[in-house]
Amino acid sequence: MIEIKKATKSKLNELVKLELLLWENHTEEELKEETLALMNSKNNIFFLAYDGKTPVGFCHVSLKYEYVEGANTRPVGYLEGIFVEKDYRRRGIAKQLVQIGELFAKQKGSKELASDCELDNKISEKFHLKIGFSEASKNIHFIKKL
Repeated sequence: MIEIKKATKSKLNELVKLELLLWENHTEEELKEETLALMNSKNNIFFLAYDGKTPVGFCHVSLKYEYVEGANTRPVGYLEGIFVEKDYRRRGIAKQLVQIGELFAKQKGSKELASDCELDNKISEKFHLKIGFSEASKNIHFIKKL
């Protein structure tokens, strides 16, 4: 049976191991530092999904007070990241993680939950649509070296 728990500082190492599977272009040290700083903020929360004692997924939800594409209210709950181990996918775990993140956002006054994914990440796009998100916009970002 899967159990969802708030990730505390004592679970930082477990959380970061899962984060590294999602954000492969970061180092463990970078993610530890960033995640610890976010855990110290009242506007961020992390949840871990456990199969027994084994962490199998996580989500990170924040509150944003600045403009968020497609949102009409403030603060906006924002699904910053979600990940479930491959062997545990398609069991509703990610949906459970999002639902508990939604509760956090609602308790903090949010009336909307926003998220994003890369244009070519069709798996994430399908997941978001399946659990009730609607597309707000598509963006292409540019950079020019000076």
